[in-house]
Parts: sequence; C-alpha cells; structure tokens
Amino acid sequence: MNLLPTTGYFHQMKSIRYACTLATLAALPLSVVAAPIHAQDQTVDEGTLVITRNGTPVGREAFRVVRTPGAGGQAYRATATLSIDTLRLALRLTTTASGAPLSFEMEVRARSVLTAQVSGSGRPERFNTLTRTPHGEAARAYVMGPDPLLLDDDVFVPYFFAVLPPTRSRFSIINPRAGSQATFQFQERGQESLRVGRRTEQARHYALITPNGASRDIWVSAKGLLLRVAIPARGLVAQRDELPQ
Repeated sequence: MNLLPTTGYFHQMKSIRYACTLATLAALPLSVVAAPIHAQDQTVDEGTLVITRNGTPVGREAFRVVRTPGAGGQAYRATATLSIDTLRLALRLTTTASGAPLSFEMEVRARSVLTAQVSGSGRPERFNTLTRTPHGEAARAYVMGPDPLLLDDDVFVPYFFAVLPPTRSRFSIINPRAGSQATFQFQERGQESLRVGRRTEQARHYALITPNGASRDIWVSAKGLLLRVAIPARGLVAQRDELPQ
C-alpha cells in the first residue's frame, strides 16, 4: 500500500499555498512596499505627478527619492504608488549613485486584485528577476552593458535616474515587468520654461531614444527635481502638480 502523496497532491498543495500568499498580500495596503525614512537618509525629491493620456487625466503617481548610505557608498532609494486606468502599482527601487539598479520590488493590482509581484536584485553588470502571478513563477537573468537603467511602462519615477551625473550617451535598459531589454540613446535638448502648478520653472530637457526612434522626454529643474515625463508614442504625459515650497 502506497502511503506517499502523489505528484498531483504536491501540485495541489503548492497551488493552495500560493493562493493563500496572494490572498494575504492582497489584504495589505500598497504602502507596505515603502521603506521607512531613517535619520541618515536625505530626501532629494518628493511629489505627485498627474498622468494624462492625449490630454485626458487617467491617473496619479506619488513618489519619493532619498539618498541613503550604502555598502559601496551613497545609494538612492525610490518609492512610488501609482494608479492609472484600472491598474494600481507600487514600486520600490534601489540604485547606485549613478542610477544603476541594485534591487527592485513591484506589486501590480487590477481592480484591487493582486495580479503580479515582480522582484529583482543584482549588481550593475547583472540583474536577476522573479515574477510571480496566479499562473506560476518566471525567473530571468539580465546581462547588462555599461550604464544600466531600470524602467517600467507605467511608472515614471525611474526616469529620475536617467539624468543623474555623469552624462551618458546611451543606456542599457531593462524592464522587469515586461521582461524586455534594449539599448536607448540619450540626448540633451536644452533649456525650456515649464509651467508647474502656479509657477514657471526653468527646466532642462532630455530624451531617451528607443531602438525604433521613438522618444521618451524628461524635464528636470536646475535642482534635479523631476518635473515632467512624456511618452508621445503612447500619448502619455506625467506632469508634476506643484513644486516644493
């Protein structure tokens, strides 16, 4: 008489455990992914971006970027919560002083239902990610070239790291949620006046150019504050609502 559980039993128990994990995480607020601010941390940018598509408001992103001591020197930590259409995203990203990704966490909800968790860690040359969904897990390893940058299709705070010094002519881009990798060119496009809330700010305009020639435009203030990100190919603009007092 065989007293050992069958393969189907193990598969069933794994599915039950995973379903329980998703249910537990779904009950937690998105704020759980935001790391606490410690005394030695310095907030370098914090604000809210209003997201429009073809001129129509479709969402908002609240973000914070802090500079924090790291094992190899200074590092940055960015957190963001974003709602766009029916999606609700929460992100935590840690980078080197030049913006190369070190760790990454994201929760994705559609109509309040947790649909995916994406996490990753590594060093500037290599980055490993794990995506968990109700359908299973998928791991991926990225071998990145010089000047790596992590971006996401719907979250805008990662563009803050594209304009950190030193100035570069290209980036090795990874998008963990989409599971994609590409090389983007980087261009400086000069100074412009930009209306932010009730004030007009002098902004520096930059652009990331995708392999198919489309641009992703970034505007930052003289102090390095993220003011605006535009993705013309998708009709998306994320505009800061107000400047710090």
